[in-house]
Amino acid sequence: MGTLGLPKRVVAYALRDKVAPVEVELEAYDRDLLLQLLLMDPWTHSKSQAERLLENWLCHTTRI
Repeated sequence: MGTLGLPKRVVAYALRDKVAPVEVELEAYDRDLLLQLLLMDPWTHSKSQAERLLENWLCHTTRI
């Protein structure tokens, strides 16, 4: 019996310091993944802080 493996987000989290940066950057256009990345940052203190930062960032980047 085979398995489908771990979900991509679980693998990206487990490998984030070594392999994942490039893969995560490529998938970072997914809003939920961006939020998860912000929540992993040690400077992020709350989910609401991460959501506000993401909203502000996306608001400014959509004009490009």
